[in-house]
Amino acid sequence: MSTISGSRRLGRVPSWGRVDDDAGYLTFDCTPRTFDILVSGFASSIQRSPGRERIFGIPRSGPLDTLASQLANLLVGNDLNTDIIKIALKGPKIYFHVDCVVAITDTVFNAAVGKRDVAAGNDG
Repeated sequence: MSTISGSRRLGRVPSWGRVDDDAGYLTFDCTPRTFDILVSGFASSIQRSPGRERIFGIPRSGPLDTLASQLANLLVGNDLNTDIIKIALKGPKIYFHVDCVVAITDTVFNAAVGKRDVAAGNDG
């Protein structure tokens, strides 16, 4: 297979791909950069910033604290107006498929990674 993987027909095997000698074809390792909401919590919702202006009697929407949502996005390296998850009262249980950075913009909020509690202001 090493001869085939270096051939002009296949080109070079990218660093994230490998040739499976048993199967005889090129395979790729792919981990989705997604998350699953395992338990929705209570009153959690996705908020778009800056939100919708009042049109045709539909009330204005978006995060209540626009500055906090923009600061959270800034902390994790997102565009300032990237959608956020607003959590009220009881938060969701979320499974992240890959390591990621999360910003919580509340002064009193209990969070855990696995079974380990994370204190406010903790960067790890």
